[in-house]
Amino acid sequence: MKLILVRHGETFSNEKGIIQGRLNGRKQKLNSVGIIQAKGIGKKFKKSKIDLIYSSRLKRAKQTARIVKKELNVKLMFDKRLNDRKLGDLQGKKQPKHWNKSLWDSEFVSYHGCEMYLHLRRRVKKFLLNLLEKYPDKTILIITHKAIVQIIIGIIKGYKEEELKKVHLKKNPSGRILEIKEI
Repeated sequence: MKLILVRHGETFSNEKGIIQGRLNGRKQKLNSVGIIQAKGIGKKFKKSKIDLIYSSRLKRAKQTARIVKKELNVKLMFDKRLNDRKLGDLQGKKQPKHWNKSLWDSEFVSYHGCEMYLHLRRRVKKFLLNLLEKYPDKTILIITHKAIVQIIIGIIKGYKEEELKKVHLKKNPSGRILEIKEI
């Protein structure tokens, strides 16, 4: 199975450096840059053989996925296991310094009531195992969130929690292409 992992387009909250997590209000919609980015994703992969798109159920990912779907004209499915990480009392606040490193620090995450790494990894791994079982020879475009892209890469490459700090993604929408045969 070939996976194309894409982070959603830029939102109003991304633009201001606000932590979104599971927030799903109007500030989590794509801004004008995010809409252009989503159209660009569709154009970038228009000539690729993509069999299916899967997306998070959160507004910013759904909006990105629907724009991409118009370009690719393939089936679009939504799955809550691709939803962003619950980020507790940090949601709606400005990102602290060293945000990417803090996100994978168990004490920091626990203190703020965030979804723990093991729970996050478990739900994403179940999603990947289901995909691999159903679509072993397909190319699937996944539109989701930064932490979920990092977790997927970590699962496929066998990373431990502390190694996820090394998985750097460019700004929205960034992504990776991975081939997997087993997990």
